[in-house]
Amino acid sequence: MEEGIKDFFGKTWNQTEVDDHVVDRIKYAKSVIDIGCGFNPYKEYNHNLTGVDIVNEQADEVCDILDFDTMGLKYDVAICYGILHFNSYDWIRERLEWAVNNTKPNGEILIKVNPSKKEDQAEELRTSDVVWFNRWNHGLAEHFADIYNLEVWNWREWRNPHDNSLRLKFDYRKVGHGII
Repeated sequence: MEEGIKDFFGKTWNQTEVDDHVVDRIKYAKSVIDIGCGFNPYKEYNHNLTGVDIVNEQADEVCDILDFDTMGLKYDVAICYGILHFNSYDWIRERLEWAVNNTKPNGEILIKVNPSKKEDQAEELRTSDVVWFNRWNHGLAEHFADIYNLEVWNWREWRNPHDNSLRLKFDYRKVGHGII
């Protein structure tokens, strides 16, 4: 399962998006973790950002986030853009749980997922060995919010300019703690 992701992101993937909303949320944060950071594009907007990626050498740490040692640090913001729609529900839940457990009580988790079918993606993804999870919708976001005592806010839909496939972008914040 992991090999398909490593192969795809290590050899094929070359897209980088900088979302103004993410920049706004991280620019004053004291600590940020970008899970699945790819080419680490948000690093220039916050020098206290740690980018972790399973394969990309531009990350600060190259490893699966589950193997990353925070050395006890809790983050103000966790970015999970384009990482939580692979493999399985359990695989996604483990990584989301890591983000929840490693953000501060008033922390935010910024999410971008792809709810579209693999067949509707760009050719390089359709023909890859990546295992695709296309069950994301507002109900699943709320399901995880219920499990981890989070609030879903700032829900929006966005079309990828490369292949016009739908993306869902939303933020989680821990219930009872407002925005940082």
